Amino acid sequence: EYCLLAKIRLPNSQRVNIANIYLPPTSSLAKRDITEAHATAQLENALEPIQPQLLTILCGDFNARTGTLVPTLDIPHPPRTACDSHICPRAKWLLSLCTLFQLYILATQDSPPAFTCHSGRGESTVDYILCNHRNLQASHYP
Repeated sequence: EYCLLAKIRLPNSQRVNIANIYLPPTSSLAKRDITEAHATAQLENALEPIQPQLLTILCGDFNARTGTLVPTLDIPHPPRTACDSHICPRAKWLLSLCTLFQLYILATQDSPPAFTCHSGRGESTVDYILCNHRNLQASHYP
């Protein structure tokens, strides 16, 4: 329900794990009688088939506000900038997911940080692209 995972083969025969994520806000889960722990465990279970040796890209709406926090990775994550400085309780889970799968939080390099959610309650950054390679272009394409 929270993830669509696919393995694709690029024209150069490279295989890629790619997942589209939607994790509803905690308040929406509660209205459906679903606990945060159950929803995040379901998402983690859906990601279990990921083969870590392949390029892996997770993108979507995690409904997690992480401010400028970075995950703890084997190769240090570069510092992040953010226009949303708020850190929500789900941020800790998202960072642990990044650590588990060794995923970097990608940011645009040619533009300043931006809000990804605009609602009547304000603006926030809750959508992310996560990848197990810091520099996707240099690492995987000629």
